[in-house]
Amino acid sequence: MTELGTAHTVAPSDPDVIALDRVVLTYDARFLRRKVLRTETGDRLLVDLPQTTSVNAESCFVLADGSRVAVIAASEPLLAITGPDLVRLA
Repeated sequence: MTELGTAHTVAPSDPDVIALDRVVLTYDARFLRRKVLRTETGDRLLVDLPQTTSVNAESCFVLADGSRVAVIAASEPLLAITGPDLVRLA
């Protein structure tokens, strides 16, 4: 297990930059300010953002050395609501 360091910023994914590792987070877990996360390889990453942020899937946490850790959306169960009259369901 390695300490990857601290991420103070979030950036959109860039196809020209290869991420150092990935973190898989649920929708709720992607709303954060300061938290220690574990990557897929078991390394630890401290996220310390200036304000509470809703991090989009496919974004990256940017470490102090400029390397990136990709954010991946975790699989989550969804509830599908159907019916004959959408106005009535709303």
